[in-house]
Amino acid sequence: MSSLDQLAGLLNRYDALPRHHDPVLAQQVEQITQWQTSRLARTHARLFAEPQNRLMGDYFLHRLYGSTADFAILAEQFRRLLPLATRLESFVPNTALRTGTLGIALSVNNMELDDQLAPVIFGTLGHQGALTDEVMRQAYLLADQQPARLQLLTLLDELGQGLDKYVRSFLVQGAFRLARNTAYRHGFAPVYDFTGEGFAAMKPLKSASGFISQFTRVERDIIERVHRGDSQPFQPV
Repeated sequence: MSSLDQLAGLLNRYDALPRHHDPVLAQQVEQITQWQTSRLARTHARLFAEPQNRLMGDYFLHRLYGSTADFAILAEQFRRLLPLATRLESFVPNTALRTGTLGIALSVNNMELDDQLAPVIFGTLGHQGALTDEVMRQAYLLADQQPARLQLLTLLDELGQGLDKYVRSFLVQGAFRLARNTAYRHGFAPVYDFTGEGFAAMKPLKSASGFISQFTRVERDIIERVHRGDSQPFQPV
């Protein structure tokens, strides 16, 4: 399966998310997203505060893990791009395209997992009001998402390696800058800006995979602590 076929499949999975057909669930999931973003900011405060990491930390919090409203705009843009994308495959290596697709896969997988958490938190646990670390700890255990969340971190590590190998290239970034006027003229400003912010966030880093590996190492530890019964798994260590 080509990377563009994978992209089409990811967009279909996004369209099938239960939140799109249930306003109450959509509000619940937004609460979960806000907690996830806040928790990541707390857990990785030292990593994100290092001068060379600040832009990438912000990109993680507000683009990769941020509001789903932004992703809805990007999904519409990607749907418009798909009919034109076969030409892209003729001169961009599939490995490079896969790197771009991985970022979308991470977002869609995260949203699917959060949709699964909502009925556990607000149904099984009967929670009302603001989410707390303790409620989320219980929900993670009851939802039993350990394998899926570990797989997400594996994808994220792969994304970091691909970014270093394919996206940091001067040729790729030069071609991207040249494409700006065309992208804006044809109404693709949101997806162009999303990508451009990623380039800008990478620029101060010696290695994208180095930053990401620090992030995923801590996240794996948190997952392990949740499932071994740690009462405060989300607290920085």
